[in-house]
Amino acid sequence: MHAGGEDLDRLLALVAPAAGERALDLATGAGHVAVALARAGAAVTACDLAPGMLAETGDHLAANNLSAELILADAHDLPFAAGAFDIVTVRMAPHHFPDPGRFIAEVARVLRSGGRFGFEDQVTPEHPEAAAVINRFEALRDPSHNRQLTEAEWKALAAAAGFTVKHTELFEKRVDFDWWTSIQDAGEEVRQTISALLANGPAEARDWYKPQFRGHGLIERFCIPHLILLAVKPG
Repeated sequence: MHAGGEDLDRLLALVAPAAGERALDLATGAGHVAVALARAGAAVTACDLAPGMLAETGDHLAANNLSAELILADAHDLPFAAGAFDIVTVRMAPHHFPDPGRFIAEVARVLRSGGRFGFEDQVTPEHPEAAAVINRFEALRDPSHNRQLTEAEWKALAAAAGFTVKHTELFEKRVDFDWWTSIQDAGEEVRQTISALLANGPAEARDWYKPQFRGHGLIERFCIPHLILLAVKPG
């Protein structure tokens, strides 16, 4: 789900890294975006709060004969000077962040005037009850889940941080339920509870995640809509 695909290609196309540009990839995880940026010739800094993730990023870069600066850092409190980067990216991580507003303000701070911010993360529908069910669905599987925001919320936070939003789109990622629950070693009781949340919740939640059910009420597969956003810091 994270390693690649059309959504990663789309994110990179939107930020359009050029050789020699300074690019920061936040919450880099296994470094898939960092590798793509480095392959395009950018001078990459990859950050994560988890040392193990940075080590995995380093291995991923080395396997592709690429290099980047690896920095242990919190996306809410970045150890970089104002205007240090031409590009900042984040992918599939902000739903874990406890303070999205502070995070996006830090992105704005470390970008130069005219710099590009490429964002991708899963989002909820605008319907409040459906959004609450989807966030509960995600948190039951992964306790590190904080909250998925709506597209409107992310656009408002970007505007509040001084960004001009240039482009947004939704990208649906189809997910196998057994694989998705196995990542966190979710037991049968959790799997049944998660499935029942969508089966018995508001229709707007089912319309958003599009679950397909099998025997015993378990989900077979479902969709997770991701927001892909490009914003520019004016200047």
